Amino acid sequence: MAGLGIAIGDFLHTLFATVGLSTILMTSALAFNLVAVYLLYLGVREMMSKPSEPQLPKVKSGGALKSFFSATVAEVLNPKTALFFLAFLPQFVHHERGQVTT
Repeated sequence: MAGLGIAIGDFLHTLFATVGLSTILMTSALAFNLVAVYLLYLGVREMMSKPSEPQLPKVKSGGALKSFFSATVAEVLNPKTALFFLAFLPQFVHHERGQVTT
């Protein structure tokens, strides 16, 4: 179910890129810089954290539906996925062939 949630999240990113919502990152310097600063913050925070003894986390099953929705939300909010689709999809768009969404 988590894999299906990730696939749905990728589909939503494709849809957003198709209708032009992802281009906000490309055209807005502020939005792009916010994503860049956020990713930099995550990297620095991880590097500054104290290493601990590796141990397996205690995980309890939350159910298939919870796994699906958690994976979908995580994928839709993943800025790296948005940037990937923003860089990848425009290569296949030819405006002379008609509507981008079709």
